[in-house]
Amino acid sequence: MFGEETLQHLRKAAMARYALIPYWYTTFWVASTTGMPIMRPMWMEFPTVKEIISIDDQYLIGSDLLIKPITSPGQTSTEVAFPQSSYWYDVDTMERVAHSPTTDVLNLSVEAPLDKIPVYQRGGSIISRKVRLRRSVPLMFVDPYTLYIALDANQSANGILYNDDENSFSYEIGEYTLSSFSADLAESKLLKNNVSTGNPEWNNDETRGMVERIVILGLERTPSKITVEGQDLVHTYDPQQMLLVIKKPNVSVMHQWEISFDF
Repeated sequence: MFGEETLQHLRKAAMARYALIPYWYTTFWVASTTGMPIMRPMWMEFPTVKEIISIDDQYLIGSDLLIKPITSPGQTSTEVAFPQSSYWYDVDTMERVAHSPTTDVLNLSVEAPLDKIPVYQRGGSIISRKVRLRRSVPLMFVDPYTLYIALDANQSANGILYNDDENSFSYEIGEYTLSSFSADLAESKLLKNNVSTGNPEWNNDETRGMVERIVILGLERTPSKITVEGQDLVHTYDPQQMLLVIKKPNVSVMHQWEISFDF
């Protein structure tokens, strides 16, 4: 209706949101069990940083995604306030934002053309996405996951992922799983998944919840070997971008596992 250029912009935004459905679903579960809002003002996550208390033009989804919406026509750049107690990574380029440990908040001008929404993943977080293009959420149900691990200054990260049948109230009788991911690539050199469930018999599908890719952002050294259950995993590492990609680890978010790193 609005032309090909607008169609491409709308499609790109829709694809980004669909890919983040697992994160949205988990964040809604957190809201339903703790009362924490899904969209949060900056001060909720950084209550001691005085400089961000009055900020009302950027916000967080859950605790780990920072969004600065563009609301003025013709605007192609914006200023983002980054709390410096965390690293931040651009979700599109996966590059780490400039960091200054001597200040509480770093205000940076970022490019924001019409097809770019400034979104940043918090260092120390693990976010799950489903990146295969589908026409609806139900068609994504059995699709594999990609884990995006944004490391903090200690080369560690944590995250959760909630799963149920996405269709009924059966979670009330324990038919759900909660995956707790943890990465420590400095000390233990392990990436782990611990799973809890209300009904262990429900968590018996070996084919669902598979991880097809693990992307690690901010890894400061090159691994010589990555293994799971004694099997070597195929991986690539970009030292300039500090980006590691593990392909087909053959693990499921719904079952416990450990991946070990040799450096």
